Amino acid sequence: MNELVIKDKEVLEIAQKLSYKLGTSIENVIRLALRCFIDHIEEREVTKSYTQLIEEIERMSATPSFSVTVIQEYLKRLANLKEKIKELNEINKAKVIEGLGVVEFNANTLHKMGKIVIRYCDKVIFHNDVEIKLLDQYVLKIVGVNVIKAPRKLHPVLLTKTKLCGKICDLKEEEKSQDL
Repeated sequence: MNELVIKDKEVLEIAQKLSYKLGTSIENVIRLALRCFIDHIEEREVTKSYTQLIEEIERMSATPSFSVTVIQEYLKRLANLKEKIKELNEINKAKVIEGLGVVEFNANTLHKMGKIVIRYCDKVIFHNDVEIKLLDQYVLKIVGVNVIKAPRKLHPVLLTKTKLCGKICDLKEEEKSQDL
């Protein structure tokens, strides 16, 4: 493993404080920060792509010799971007669980909270009473979590909802992990 060197004293101080607060290593804090940054940039890129595509269509429609086939291709791309933006809007309306050390969820907790997004936590645990349908309905996205512990039946759904996460472990057997 490469050695991490932080030369900026202010960044080092903040990382140390967060490390202490979250009960994790400075390396994990830096890893979570990078995942947060990458996620933020990717969300910005969706909006940028949408704007650029609209501008291209406007330019093309102003020319007398535009191709219907090309316009149809642009419309397909717009529809895809529209879906991504719709997902982002739904995620932005959800409750956000963010920056915690360990978070545990059972079925009752998920019902009470409603739609949630889990971001930049060290460990997230889903208990045995959480069913696939419940997880799929209420957990919209999991980003930048180091370890997710859940019953094996939830793993396929979790794989579709995770991004920039470390690993998914069986609730009973942490040593049998599935790296993401």
